[in-house]
Amino acid sequence: MIDHEESAITADQSSRTVAARVSARTLAGVRAARAYAEFYSDPISCMRRLARVHGECVRIEHPFRPASAAPTYLLIGADWNKAVLTDASGFRPSGLWPVGGREGTALQQLRKNFLVQSGAEHAHFSKVAAPAFNRTRINAGYAALSGIAGEEIRAWPTGPQVDCSILARRLIQRLAFAGLFGEPRCDHALALGSRMDAFHKDQWSRSSQFFRFDLPGFRYSGLLAKARGVRAGLFDWLDTPWAETDIHNLRACVAAADDPDGMPTSEVDKAAQIAGLLLASYETASATLAWALMFVALFPEHLEALRDEADRLFSEGASKEPVEDAGPLAEFIDETLRVCPPAPFLGFRVLKGTEIEGLDIEEGATVFLSVLLTQRDPEIYDDPWSFRPERWRAISPNTYQFPAFSGGARRCPGFRFATNMLRHALAVVVANFDVEMPVNARFDYRYAAVMQPKGALALAISPRGARKPSGSRPPLRGNISALIDNR
Repeated sequence: MIDHEESAITADQSSRTVAARVSARTLAGVRAARAYAEFYSDPISCMRRLARVHGECVRIEHPFRPASAAPTYLLIGADWNKAVLTDASGFRPSGLWPVGGREGTALQQLRKNFLVQSGAEHAHFSKVAAPAFNRTRINAGYAALSGIAGEEIRAWPTGPQVDCSILARRLIQRLAFAGLFGEPRCDHALALGSRMDAFHKDQWSRSSQFFRFDLPGFRYSGLLAKARGVRAGLFDWLDTPWAETDIHNLRACVAAADDPDGMPTSEVDKAAQIAGLLLASYETASATLAWALMFVALFPEHLEALRDEADRLFSEGASKEPVEDAGPLAEFIDETLRVCPPAPFLGFRVLKGTEIEGLDIEEGATVFLSVLLTQRDPEIYDDPWSFRPERWRAISPNTYQFPAFSGGARRCPGFRFATNMLRHALAVVVANFDVEMPVNARFDYRYAAVMQPKGALALAISPRGARKPSGSRPPLRGNISALIDNR
């Protein structure tokens, strides 16, 4: 259940004037040390507590070196989002992977990708990748991708405890590899995806982060080896031909790209760009699909409307056009993205001292924007801690009020592809299966660049109509329950 003191970020803080927001609440000493410790343990709950206690603008000094180390800021709200996300030259994103290596190692090289670029580099690569995300191209490939989704989902296993996070990841990997990177071969896609997953998992291991020793028995040593394996695999993949009819896939765009100075991009830099794009292309959407399936089971009152739309879409075979932006399927996915945003917060390093919304921020400071709390602004989202897909019939927030895919110059270029595939996947699932909560089910989240299920997300999957619905809303257990009012 929700701690309804959370609504203290409610109308009072949401309706503050700019003048009232410029004074940050500063935490130092023991309070700063506590904030740092909580953040490394669970950044999502840490930010919620800080916002509830201290408001929407919090400055946290370094607990041990306040005079020499730049502070950290937590900023919550659409105005802060807009100020930071529209300044691509003043703020550098923190990226997907926290653990680096010595200069020249594959581990360090893979981290230097589009997701940490700023200024001219970011603008240049945005243009390089743009053809792959062209709406006409995405829509033209929809029929083929819907076929892949139907084939994959209809083969899902049934049973009382089916791990839907694994199924969602495999599905979204296939769709992303085929639709964005021109790789329709299932075995190649899943093999490279598995290698990327192992690398990403070790990046977010506490032992890799805190014990960086290249010695036998240390996880960091294994991470270095995984980085070399990922880079070698990407080198080979970039040399593998793609269909001549799809010359604007991301692999082709990156392979042909020059650098911002007009010089050929090195193979190392190409591999780094592909690594970041690959992980981002499926990690966020697969987590969203897994959470959406949990919500189908948790809120069975929405199933009839979802099925009616899905049945209409499939009444004449697989749909050839993307699911409409309005309707139960779109509303359900948007509400899933609002309640469980794949990136619950966005981190940036300040590249030069600046002023935003009247607040002076030092060069070298770290800024965190809370997507999760912005998307619970009661001035925009009535009853913000409840799961209510129907709310989307009456609201149309901008990208700074609903930054599930970031916003401004930082908006995810693949947002259209992701929403198309998520809506279609949900339609195929509800058209073919009943999805229910297992007895005594528990769902926990973890943060690893994305808010994803921790361990298995086990649901009861059965053929459509095989079981009589219970008609009651099951209880929700696990730390995810702190993010949703399930009364």
